[in-house]
Amino acid sequence: METFVKDLRLAIRMLIKRPGFTAVAVLTLALGIAVNATIFSLVSAFLLRRPPVHDATRVVAVSSVNPNPVFLPDASPVSAPNYLAWSKGNHVFSQMAAVDPFRTVSLTEQGQAEALLSGAVTPNYFSVLGVAPQLGRTFSEGEDQPGRDHAVILSHDLWERRFGSDPAIVHRTIRVNRENYTVAGVMPANFRMLGFTEKLWTPLVLSAADQTEAARKDHSLYLFARLKPGVTLEQARAELATLARRTEKDFPEAEKGWGTMVRTLPDFLVYNFSIRNGLAVMMTAVCFVLLIACSNVAGLLLARAAGRRKELAIRISLGASRRSIMQQLLTEGLLLALLGGGAGLLLSYWGIQFVRTNMNFNDAISAVPLSLDSKVLLFTVAVSLVSAVLCGLAPALKASRTDLTASLKDESRAASAGRSHHRLRTVLVTAEIALALLLLVGTGLLVRGIYLLTHQNLGFPPDHLLTAAVTLDKTRYQDSSQQARFVEDMLPRLQQIPGVRA
Repeated sequence: METFVKDLRLAIRMLIKRPGFTAVAVLTLALGIAVNATIFSLVSAFLLRRPPVHDATRVVAVSSVNPNPVFLPDASPVSAPNYLAWSKGNHVFSQMAAVDPFRTVSLTEQGQAEALLSGAVTPNYFSVLGVAPQLGRTFSEGEDQPGRDHAVILSHDLWERRFGSDPAIVHRTIRVNRENYTVAGVMPANFRMLGFTEKLWTPLVLSAADQTEAARKDHSLYLFARLKPGVTLEQARAELATLARRTEKDFPEAEKGWGTMVRTLPDFLVYNFSIRNGLAVMMTAVCFVLLIACSNVAGLLLARAAGRRKELAIRISLGASRRSIMQQLLTEGLLLALLGGGAGLLLSYWGIQFVRTNMNFNDAISAVPLSLDSKVLLFTVAVSLVSAVLCGLAPALKASRTDLTASLKDESRAASAGRSHHRLRTVLVTAEIALALLLLVGTGLLVRGIYLLTHQNLGFPPDHLLTAAVTLDKTRYQDSSQQARFVEDMLPRLQQIPGVRA
């Protein structure tokens, strides 16, 4: 420990004597570490964060396997008849719940209407996940029956934004789809599952029509279940595969080729969001950036060590061991890496703030909490230590092999780098160029791909063309004639808007 402290003091003096060298090395490492920490914060937020449910590894998602060539065919929703049959016919789950997470409702508060993403859930949905409300209660048994389904649970974000965090919101009546709903509860702020961004939840009502054979073609439900004690994921998959084969045998016309897939909730959320590959590519790219930064700093340290050959030779001749010389040079590299890590941590904080501010192009992305958490801090420390080894090891090994005779005999020759130094620096520069070229080619391909996507031929001129979606509530527009009348009344009013041609 005393030797390390002595080396550390010497390293600090050496770095202070050369402020220009120190500033360049620290800034180079700081930029590489900051980029890595910023991207790792994305990885941590999307891939490493546990869902806000109790014992998430015991909660599974049951999805259909679509026989048709669609995106993520093995993560397709399930039909209502299959949910009813599988929830009753399985022996591996203590409970199974269903949610239709992509419904749109109109919330009217103080005369202002707002379209919100809503989830229709079975009464046991929150108990399966093991999540308790912050205020009030969850849905009760029987509230999924017609006439008793006018209860609503608010998300924490909606409660804050539209109701001013009013603690008396429970039991209050609000207008949803022009009907009165009673607020049953408010969910906690951390209840946000990746890809599921509902602002409120209502009971899922399954009528007799949802149990017919025709309803088997409507795949709109996501199923979540909690494994019984002692039941493994493989057993659950085997059980659901048996139920799927039985269903296909009983209803061959609607269920032919369809299967089931069971995943743990964390795996399903990441897989269904389909972001793992993109983040892996980004993480690989920023690791190359860090390697380039370390090669730069290693080259600087190597050049500096070459200039100190006479000094090191004198120290060795006076009794210093080659091991102590290596230890001192590695200490200098470690000090540079720690300084770069500290500066990089500060830059990464700003980078994370910038990324979080600009990642608001849809609710699913902006709902993910992006922050400088403990995982990012540990990652930054680890990257700093790795950078110290990558930057300081080669120069330290090279300097410890100093030729005493040549170094002490001729000062001018000792002050210049030898062939071995040139070879090592050539290797470092070549590696930098290769990595930079790889990143440049990848960036060019990415830019080209984005350009082709934004300039592809759609089959029609997209200039000055606007699209909109309209969701009509069932209370006022119950049949097709009322819906058609709404469209007939709306089109002339749209035509009168200034600037509309057709």
